[in-house]
Amino acid sequence: MSISRIILSAALAAMLGFLFLPVAAEVEVLEAQGHLEFWVVYGSSHGPCAGASWSHEVAEGTTFDLQTTSSDESCIESIWSGRCDAGGLLYSGELLPVPESQLGWWLHLDSQISALIQLTTPTRVSAIRTVEGVFSPELHTVILTFPDGTTEVLLGSNSPADSAERFLNAGIYRITFSVASGSQWPAPLSYTGIVEVNWDHPVEQSTMTWGEVKSSYRPLR
Repeated sequence: MSISRIILSAALAAMLGFLFLPVAAEVEVLEAQGHLEFWVVYGSSHGPCAGASWSHEVAEGTTFDLQTTSSDESCIESIWSGRCDAGGLLYSGELLPVPESQLGWWLHLDSQISALIQLTTPTRVSAIRTVEGVFSPELHTVILTFPDGTTEVLLGSNSPADSAERFLNAGIYRITFSVASGSQWPAPLSYTGIVEVNWDHPVEQSTMTWGEVKSSYRPLR
């Protein structure tokens, strides 16, 4: 191969690499809020024997990272966290295994994380959930609200899928995670749940067609 062809090939490769690099996603979190309420009643007791909670209001800022655990005296040990930042939101919860008991437990769980985000470039939003134990995956929902107010369920009770992604144009969107349940459970019981939504994935873009790239170069003789 001649030196001129090598130079041309290298130039074309460099140009293509530059053109098809992902454009950095530009996302601003405009609002963030969240809450968690969890409590347990054992048998016919009149009051909870375990519980945990946290909350973040819109006025408290556009990011949060909250964690809480049950007290040492709790009848069921649990670990909970919620996060919202520039790249996405995360919920996680865990009930440590309870192997046996004579009476059942009434478990109440209510949690929500909502973020209002502004996209200035086309962006890929992804959602994923991993859930095992007493609270079913279908209870862990993620809803996308579009700029015109319409909504779409990314993860919900009507779909067996535990992951989803959407390519969104510039605009203002709301993404809301929620889980809510109250039910009686006998031993053994346990629970682990993780739901994560990311909105920092750029969409690959090209400012020139392949024909335009080729026409930018003339064969060297």
